[in-house]
Amino acid sequence: MKRPIVGILTATALAVGAAATLAPTASAAVTPTCSATTLCTWKDGGYSGASYSFPANKYVTIQKNDLKFTDGSLINDNISSVYNNSPMRATLYTNSNYQGLSWSLPPYTGIYSLAGVYNDSFTSIYMTVA
Repeated sequence: MKRPIVGILTATALAVGAAATLAPTASAAVTPTCSATTLCTWKDGGYSGASYSFPANKYVTIQKNDLKFTDGSLINDNISSVYNNSPMRATLYTNSNYQGLSWSLPPYTGIYSLAGVYNDSFTSIYMTVA
């Protein structure tokens, strides 16, 4: 009787582990340096590396504006961590014109390290009242 339970628990643990590798990693324990009422983005995971802060009252197609991180590299398809330090909801999209896969960040939350299909893939951001 113990063998089927172990098999089910093992299969469940593997499924949960596989899903975790595709999803962004949120971190409540780490609060990055990010100005009030902005959406802060970083080139590297862990809120590190070159950065760029978007005003929280705008929507942006990153690709069309040739926006750059503090090191001069393009932001488009290069965001690896993000923190929403605003009262707005930020939705990040993998394609321009707010299309493709998306990840929505409630106010005052962040993604410590983007993973899987979301890492280095965002091209547009839409911010709305939460």
